[in-house]
Amino acid sequence: MNRKRFISFIENPNLLNSSSVDELNEIIDEFPFFQTAHLLLVKNFLSLNSIKYNKQLKISATYANDRAMLFHLINDDFISKEKEKTIDKKKNFEEIEITNDHQLLTFDFVINEKKETEQLPGLDIVSSYADLLESMNAEEPINEEQQSKKEKFANSTKIKKQKFLIDNFLQSNTRIVPKETHEENEDISKQSIEEDNDLITETLVRIYIKQGYYFKAIMAYEKLSLKYPEKSIYFANQIKKIKQIINSK
Repeated sequence: MNRKRFISFIENPNLLNSSSVDELNEIIDEFPFFQTAHLLLVKNFLSLNSIKYNKQLKISATYANDRAMLFHLINDDFISKEKEKTIDKKKNFEEIEITNDHQLLTFDFVINEKKETEQLPGLDIVSSYADLLESMNAEEPINEEQQSKKEKFANSTKIKKQKFLIDNFLQSNTRIVPKETHEENEDISKQSIEEDNDLITETLVRIYIKQGYYFKAIMAYEKLSLKYPEKSIYFANQIKKIKQIINSK
């Protein structure tokens, strides 16, 4: 895999296909600590609905410095396209002419042109890993000692919270289920009563729906409706749509 092709997968993960699996595996074999290759591989397995997805998800979570990035990537919330917003201050040029005894006096007031660039956090992944690909093409392996030092810096409060979110996700969604019977869905919805209400979000409900946990999704929407009464009408409509899906099966 060349640099241009790899960057195209980072910018648009939807380009991943069956042939890219082998290419990503080759990169991981050569550079086992390359977290971006691990993230793309788990995304690749997910898009192909592969039975290897769950195993790779746990592996990728181990190598990911930022597990929130992994969470958003597999839920189509992660955006790989770089965005840059530039604020330009236009040059103000004011010329004042004063005529006195046929003499012309000109005063120029110039505001220096400045450009301030604000780049969205977390979206410089393409440029940073492009540099890494340069070293790949030059056959320079990643220093494992430096990688180990970087991983130690992840022991902060913010990272712990992010790990808690992804660990909770892995525990509650350990396998992909194509279809579930009506009885299995009822059992899952009963178990959802024991879940912590503070952990229920609309993103989590969408995950339930994608994996076929319709009754669990309904219970979650009911809890969200109690938690956010101002959105109760919206949640009621979502519950109605889920019931229509169940009745159509």
